[in-house]
Amino acid sequence: MYPRIVIEKDKVLSNAIALKNLAASRQIELTPVVKALAGYAPLIRDMADLGFKRFGDATLPHFRAYQDVSAEKWLLRNPMTCEIPELVRLTDGSLVSEARVLLALEEEARSIRREYQVLLMAELGDLRE
Repeated sequence: MYPRIVIEKDKVLSNAIALKNLAASRQIELTPVVKALAGYAPLIRDMADLGFKRFGDATLPHFRAYQDVSAEKWLLRNPMTCEIPELVRLTDGSLVSEARVLLALEEEARSIRREYQVLLMAELGDLRE
């Protein structure tokens, strides 16, 4: 038997509602990081239906899987240069820590007449966020 992940959808959604309400009571808007869902569109779509306005993820295949979900999508790492053309089409923004990546994103977004958001990030190696 191979390892598998079992997602208990009702529990995930219940927790998402509780966290969303708690944050909203303090005027905070959450961005769920859905990397562990590996692009599982039905659950991400259900979370969008709860009112989440944006999602964070780390790989283009995940974004491809739920590209039809009506919410902002953010890449939570500095993109590789080879990813930029598809990234600008699939996502609304990304974290950026390199000037050359920022310039490449700007060039790609301009070429398709698209506004693209970035959050500048200071890279600290393996210290994580």
